[in-house]
Formats: sequence, structure tokens, C-alpha cells
Amino acid sequence: MIGYVKFELPDKDIDECFEKIHVCNLASEACINEPGGYRCGAKSGQDKQPTTETQKCPPGFREHPVTKSCVDIDECTENEESPCDSNQDCTNTQGGYTCSCKYGFLLDQTLQACIDVNECQVNSHNCLPTQRCDNTIGSFQCIRFTSCGTGYTLNAETGDCEDDNECQLGSDNCQALGPIWVCRNTPGSFRCERKLCGPKQTLLPSGDCKNAECSVGFESNEQGQCKDINECQLPTTCQRNQRCFNTIGSYRCINLINCGGGYVLNTEGTQCVDIDECAQGTHDCGRGQICQNRQGGYLCQCPTGYTTNHLKECVDIDECTRYAGQILMNVRIAQEYVIRPVLIIGGHTGVVATLGTHCNMIIDECEQFKERNLCVGICVNQPGSYSCKCPDGYRLGSDGRTCQDEDECLAGNVCDHPDDVCINTRGGYRCNTISCPSNFVKETEHKNRCRRISSICREGDTNCLNTPGSYSFNFITFVSNLAIPPVGQLDLFTMRGPLWSTTTVSFTLDMLDSRAPIGIERATKEHFRLRRTSHNQAVISLIKKITGPQEIELQLTMKMYHSASLGGSAVARLFIYVSQYEF
Repeated sequence: MIGYVKFELPDKDIDECFEKIHVCNLASEACINEPGGYRCGAKSGQDKQPTTETQKCPPGFREHPVTKSCVDIDECTENEESPCDSNQDCTNTQGGYTCSCKYGFLLDQTLQACIDVNECQVNSHNCLPTQRCDNTIGSFQCIRFTSCGTGYTLNAETGDCEDDNECQLGSDNCQALGPIWVCRNTPGSFRCERKLCGPKQTLLPSGDCKNAECSVGFESNEQGQCKDINECQLPTTCQRNQRCFNTIGSYRCINLINCGGGYVLNTEGTQCVDIDECAQGTHDCGRGQICQNRQGGYLCQCPTGYTTNHLKECVDIDECTRYAGQILMNVRIAQEYVIRPVLIIGGHTGVVATLGTHCNMIIDECEQFKERNLCVGICVNQPGSYSCKCPDGYRLGSDGRTCQDEDECLAGNVCDHPDDVCINTRGGYRCNTISCPSNFVKETEHKNRCRRISSICREGDTNCLNTPGSYSFNFITFVSNLAIPPVGQLDLFTMRGPLWSTTTVSFTLDMLDSRAPIGIERATKEHFRLRRTSHNQAVISLIKKITGPQEIELQLTMKMYHSASLGGSAVARLFIYVSQYEF
């Protein structure tokens, strides 16, 4: 214990004042011994004229200027310099102070001074077995025997080898491999690994992660790869009495009810209905013959006044020769052949077939038999006959009466610009230049589609989310006054969204424009119907006839929601061309 010496008997106090091991300034102070230490007090009779403080207060105290009571003097803080030496701690006491050795020092009885304790010699250190102890003034240091290996750095405070994080320090070389590689720290080293993207995302060469965009009939898996959709797993893919067969990127619906020749399954798939070969132009009637539909087939007949030759061609009957000199009592037949009765004989009304004026009168078959649709095109009357002609852009079929459209786009190079899309129309064609909006580029796989350059939106960026991810440009053409099926609608276009379980879609149809000549009723949105056919699919149908020629532009917008939050949208532009003719 500092301030005491050890004897065999109980501890005995050291009189520092007598032994002269104090630090009091004897010129102005007096050393006063105390149990276990000493203090420096005011020297008795120091001032010739004692002050009130020295007269009223004992040594180590002074009079308080306000309360006039004696208060202790803190000798440790009274002056800038401590009354103790640099290896000692000063402790104030009532009426004095004590000096004791600092931690790491011990009082030397011979020198009567605080000297450094060598913790390494007395084994009072806490160094590890892998470290050596180096003494310092008042303390010690633990120094590691061996250096740390590559990838580690010595912690001087703990003496431990700590791992270097090369990824955070930027001392790795992963960036040199390309933007798709990232650094992963390992103990003492690092690894360069391919960047991982989120679910249903794919890694671009730029190092960005992009939501997988798959073609129709495909969806992305958790790895961002496009895989075929098995549409047959959906109950509404095919109609009743049909079997669904999945194909790569699509599917087929096979009828379970097989209809015989001349019949086809109705749209509901419930029964076989007759095929009108005459209306569809699938008959093989010869030149000049009139096609008459029958249940399960059709008949080829010549107009009244004509007969069929060995080539299945209609040739004129020379009634004047066949019925020369005969009285035709059948007025209907006579009227068909010679236009009107010309003679009354024996009180009977009839006509006489002669080789005279009446047999040379021309019958206008195009006008007289207009309701029979002699031509699926333009009917031209001729003496004793008629012929069928077609307007520009059509060619006459093998039956001599049906005008068939010529596909000018098959010739190739009909459009001036290499990026133009040639669309065949009934009786003509259109060259459509697809121009992508700003910040969009044309897809290489789909010539009619533009995609946004940046497909990733920052969280909360509603403007970005409301901007479509892609635009598709679609072209449809049909004849003027196209007939609407008995079901009341004719499907024109289908748009399908993703099949992810957490994704829902909504569809909106807008009429952008319709252009028609003066006198032609322009189409409106009421001519079309948008209906949902499944939870991720919608169909645009025609429900009212449209008179041509005219051009219509529609826009179908599909918005996708992931867990009730807007995740993006896609837009399909539809350009509809209605031809001038009804064939």
C-alpha cells in the first residue's frame, strides 16, 4: 500500500515529512504528516501581518468571501502545474492533498519515486501465446510473432489478423471481365461471379437486369428464360366438343364432332352446319353457271335461256330456231324467251316463236337476274349472253364469274422504303412505314413492334410506369359491308397478357381515327366490341357492317398489375382497311 512500509508487525505509517520524501515547498509551506500520507499546509507565521484567512481558517482552508466560512483548498487544481510529479496522481483531501503512483508505476523505496512496472517481467500482461510482450512506460504492447498472410491485415489494437474485403476496397479485378460480373468477398480472398437478377428477369450484356419479354405463347420462368405456355391447362382455351393439343408457342383445338362433306362445325362446337360453297367461292361451277347452295352441297345451273355444253359452259339456247312456228301456250316461257306476247290465235293468249324482230331483242341478264349474283364481280351484258369482269387489283377465277384478289405484296419490292411493311388489301395494297416514338427502338425479331429503350423504372416513378413498354402495329383488311355471323360478332384481333399467378391485366379500347369519302358513313367505336375471353386475354370483334372504302385506326391498351401495383403496360395499334367492293 502506497504511504506504508511492510513489517512483520502490522503496517506502520511512514512520516514523509521526517523522511523528507515529500514535495512541499518548505520556503512557503509546511509538511504535515498524516496517516498513510502527508499534506502541505500554510507555514505558521509566514506573513508578518496575518490575514483574516490565516487567522480564522486552519492550513489547507480559506475563508469563503460570501459565507465567511472556511472551505477546503483543492491543491491539485489550484495551479496549472500539479504539485505531484508526472508519474503520480494528485488526490485532494480536506486541508491538503496526497500523491500516489499512476497505474503501471510503483513507488521505489530507495529512490522514493514512482518508477515504471515491467508487466512483461512480472507476467501481469494479457498477451496471446502467439504474441510477445514489449514493455512501455506505464504500460505494455503485444506484438505478433509472425505477419498476416495475403488477404489479411494486422489489427494493432487486438493483434488479430482481419480479413481484407477486396470488393469494398476496390482491389479486385472483376470489372475487367465485363459488366455482367460482380465481386463476392471470401475469407482471405474474393470471387468474380455472374450478376444475379431478380425473379423473371434476364441479364443484359450491359449488366442491367430486365424483365423478361417473351413472344405470344411463351412466359418467363424464375430464371428469366422464355418457356412455352401450355394453353391447354386453361379450361376456356378450346370450345366444347373440342380437344386441346399444346404446341410450341401455340395450341390446336381438334373437333370431337366430325362433320361430313359440305358441313362444318358451328362456332359453339355443338353441331354440324351447312357450308355455303356459293357464298365462299369454293364451288367448281363452270363459266357462266349459277351456283345454288344445297344442304351438304351445291348445284351448278345455267340461267334461263342457256344450257350446259360438254365443257360445263353455259351456251345460249336459240329459242327462235327451237320453237320456230310453234304456238307457246305457256305464257311464262314465252315471255322469258321473246319478252312479250305477239299474237292471239283461236281465243288463246300465247306467243309465236318466229325468226323475226322479237327474237333479235337483247335480254340484259345482268339486270334481269341481278338477284342471282351471276358474277362475284362486275357483270357486263352482251348480245345473247353476259360476261364477268373484275376491277383493278382482282383477277377472274377459273369459274369465269368470281373475282379473286391479287396479292401484290407477294411480288416483293413493291414498297419504296426497306423498312416498310406491305399490307395486301382487297383490290390493292398499302405500304406502311412504322416509326417508333421517342425513346423507343424497333425490335429485330418483330418488324412491327417497338420497345422502350429503358425497361426499368425507379420505385415510385409513376410517369415511367405509365409509359408503355412496347407498341405493336397491326394491320387488318376486309371487304365492304362484310357480313356479321349469326353469333353477332366477327373476331378481328386478340391480345394476351402474362399468365403469372400474381399478375392481373386490364384492357381499354379507343377509337383514334376513321377516314372515308364524302357520302360514306364513317365507322365509330360502336361498330366494335371489346370482350374478355379469359383472365389475361381480350378480343376485338366487329359487330356492325362497315361500308368501304375507308380507313380506321384503333388502339388497345393493356395494363399489368403485380400484387395490385401497376407494373407496366403495352399498346397495340390496329389499322383497318375496308375495301371499296363487297368481294
